[in-house]
Amino acid sequence: MRMIRFDHIIFLFHTWMAMVVIASVAVSKSSFPASSYLLSPSFRY
Repeated sequence: MRMIRFDHIIFLFHTWMAMVVIASVAVSKSSFPASSYLLSPSFRY
Protein backbone atom coordinates (compact mmCIF):
# COMPACT_ATOMS: atom_id res chain seq x y z
CA MET A 1 0.00 0.00 0.00
CA ARG A 2 2.93 2.31 0.63
CA MET A 3 4.05 1.86 -2.96
CA ILE A 4 0.60 2.85 -4.19
CA ARG A 5 0.69 6.00 -2.07
CA PHE A 6 4.20 6.74 -3.30
CA ASP A 7 3.09 6.36 -6.93
CA HIS A 8 0.10 8.59 -6.21
CA ILE A 9 2.40 11.29 -4.84
CA ILE A 10 4.58 11.01 -7.95
CA PHE A 11 1.45 11.25 -10.13
CA LEU A 12 0.35 14.42 -8.34
CA PHE A 13 3.86 15.85 -8.67
CA HIS A 14 3.98 15.16 -12.42
CA THR A 15 0.49 16.64 -12.80
CA TRP A 16 1.67 19.80 -11.03
CA MET A 17 4.77 19.94 -13.21
CA ALA A 18 2.62 19.53 -16.33
CA MET A 19 0.42 22.44 -15.23
CA VAL A 20 3.51 24.59 -14.65
CA VAL A 21 4.88 23.67 -18.10
CA ILE A 22 1.54 24.46 -19.76
CA ALA A 23 1.40 27.82 -17.97
CA SER A 24 4.98 28.58 -19.01
CA VAL A 25 4.21 27.67 -22.63
CA ALA A 26 1.13 29.90 -22.59
CA VAL A 27 3.16 32.83 -21.24
CA SER A 28 5.93 32.16 -23.75
CA LYS A 29 3.51 32.09 -26.67
CA SER A 30 1.85 35.32 -25.56
CA SER A 31 5.13 37.13 -24.82
CA PHE A 32 7.92 35.52 -26.86
CA PRO A 33 8.29 33.53 -30.12
CA ALA A 34 7.28 29.88 -29.97
CA SER A 35 10.88 28.74 -30.52
CA SER A 36 12.16 30.38 -27.32
CA TYR A 37 10.74 27.90 -24.79
CA LEU A 38 11.77 24.92 -26.90
CA LEU A 39 15.42 25.79 -26.30
CA SER A 40 15.04 26.11 -22.53
CA PRO A 41 16.45 23.12 -20.58
CA SER A 42 13.49 23.20 -18.16
CA PHE A 43 11.09 22.35 -20.99
CA ARG A 44 12.79 19.01 -21.71
CA TYR A 45 10.58 16.25 -20.29
